[in-house]
Amino acid sequence: MTAYAALPAQAGTMHPAQGDHRTWSVQLVHRQTGALHRIKGQPLTLFTRHPAEAAIELLARRDPDLWAARIAPVLPLGRR
Repeated sequence: MTAYAALPAQAGTMHPAQGDHRTWSVQLVHRQTGALHRIKGQPLTLFTRHPAEAAIELLARRDPDLWAARIAPVLPLGRR
């Protein structure tokens, strides 16, 4: 399941449940093209146990009409 955070306020709704210790990936997505934000050709991906906070940081000082945060759980190899 993938979630998109349009604005930092909405990112707070994607906070994992109390006691949820999963790891999440958070990426910046350009809304108009669907392309991931890249640094030196590599997609910027944060791995965290606190995806809402990571999304807020990635979206800070960015135009919310152009950028969204994609949040997805990182699944163990046996569960993909």
